[in-house]
Amino acid sequence: MLSLNRTKKTESAYAFLIFVSCFVLAFVVGSLTFIPRDSSAESADAEVELTIEPVVALSVSPQPTLLLDLTPTPAGFEVAEEITVDVSTNNLTGYILTMNAISNTTALTHTNTVNTMPSTASLTAAALPTNNWGYNKGAGATSFLRIPPLSTPDTLTTSTVPITNDTTIVTVGAKADINILPGVYSNTLVFTAVGNYTPQLTITSVDPSFVASAGNTTITVTGTGFYGAGASSAVTSVTIGGTACASFSVTSDTSLTCITPALVTGVYAVVVTTSGGTSNADVTVTVVDTMQDFTTAKCTAMRNYYPPGSPPANSEVDLMDVRDGKVYKIRRLPNDSTFMQGGPGWCWMVDNLDLRPMTLDSATSDMASGTYNLTSTNARDANILAYCIDRLNGTVVDNRGVPYRYGCGWQYAWNGATTGSTITTGNAPNSICPKNWMLPPGPATAANDRSYNSLVTAMGWASPATLRGNVVVDSSWRGLYAGLAGSAGQGAQGMYMTSTVYDSTNNRNLWFGTTNTTTPIDFRLKTQTMSVRCVAR
Repeated sequence: MLSLNRTKKTESAYAFLIFVSCFVLAFVVGSLTFIPRDSSAESADAEVELTIEPVVALSVSPQPTLLLDLTPTPAGFEVAEEITVDVSTNNLTGYILTMNAISNTTALTHTNTVNTMPSTASLTAAALPTNNWGYNKGAGATSFLRIPPLSTPDTLTTSTVPITNDTTIVTVGAKADINILPGVYSNTLVFTAVGNYTPQLTITSVDPSFVASAGNTTITVTGTGFYGAGASSAVTSVTIGGTACASFSVTSDTSLTCITPALVTGVYAVVVTTSGGTSNADVTVTVVDTMQDFTTAKCTAMRNYYPPGSPPANSEVDLMDVRDGKVYKIRRLPNDSTFMQGGPGWCWMVDNLDLRPMTLDSATSDMASGTYNLTSTNARDANILAYCIDRLNGTVVDNRGVPYRYGCGWQYAWNGATTGSTITTGNAPNSICPKNWMLPPGPATAANDRSYNSLVTAMGWASPATLRGNVVVDSSWRGLYAGLAGSAGQGAQGMYMTSTVYDSTNNRNLWFGTTNTTTPIDFRLKTQTMSVRCVAR
């Protein structure tokens, strides 16, 4: 507020009062929450959670007005006084302090609302023109800037870290001569302290979403705020179900990798902790056993997946192929039609194999020894037409609403599926199936064996003789019309590779179609590619 009082003497005395107003931003939300987690007649646990929110506190002195007492001269006389602004904050990224006039009018206005003392127009510090006012940052300023309007505040200072009693001094100056009308002039300066943006610590996705129970799977965690308030990692831990990752590496503010620990099978939350807090816990990974570690005893402990509409518990499981991290749905299917639910059975893949060209070895593949190079000359992607693509992207699921995880998978020539076998009779001893699994024979060599012939008989797919392939598609086995050699018959014919050779140029296969009787003793050229499903040994 500016007050001008003129006397009858030649010399005049003017008193300038500038009223300074400020907004104090202090958002404090604290909660002490007791959340019962367990309750019983004998004992009870309580989780204590204390939430401390970011706070920005601002104070300005002097209050409520800054008095500039000025005695002008004919040539103009200048006076300056200081405003002290203190800011404290616990915000991890600090704060920003700005100043502006309360409106876009920056002049001091007389109480008559007509006369004014304008702000200097200078955008760089300079001497005040006569009958102008202005400001500058720092104590003892003798040159001044224009007063910033509401629309374009000036930034006085910033902090990038929590800070206590951070002091900023602003010097306000005015210069007047005897030509200015006496009276009271005023305006209001607004100081605003705002906490800087702190990236929220979140997890949005984890890839892959299935990991091996033995651990040592690399997952990529995507989210925000991994750098916290700084320019490098603020992550202190990454856990899966409360168990720390074997190691982790933060590659950016939005991405990190973790080597998973060994865990029992189940679904676990992935949680990232930084120096500033803990992430959400609603993004999960599923821990599964591997196909290579699946044993006869584990299959025997399961129950038959029958009837398909309401199968019993423990009749299916997801298993990971360690060779490429693919996860396949496995179901125990009966091998004797007289004991469909409680009787004997074998464990079958009910997703088509999706193994891409790679070098296989006997440690992880169904091979007695050595290595085999699976190439694109004897393997091809079956997901090329709408029938398979719709199953790949989840547009079409099976009759129980379960997705076909890899659509129709890949298809393989007999030479590729049997790791280069050149036999002309019998069953190939090796295959591209995972270790402890095998490529099923076509014809049965013994009652209720792991052949397609025994599966068809036990499931009743070939009796009566008029049974059609759509029954196989809608069955526990989830058959797919993946066609032959890539696209031939796709959507109408299902062709599945067996380990059984027919002659020097042909192999046996399981064949079913929308209008054909299911048969496990069909034969096709060894060069034609077909789908592969493996059965546990």
